[in-house]
Amino acid sequence: VLLSCLVILWESVVAKHLSTLENENIKQITNSSKCYQSANLVKS
Repeated sequence: VLLSCLVILWESVVAKHLSTLENENIKQITNSSKCYQSANLVKS
């Protein structure tokens, strides 16, 4: 789970630097928030 989170976060960072379509950025942000939530659940 954590590895996939890192991949999603990395893709999000790369996407921002490459200035991709806003829709793609929104998807990445949504996935990242889900990732953070799942990571927090794992920690607790």
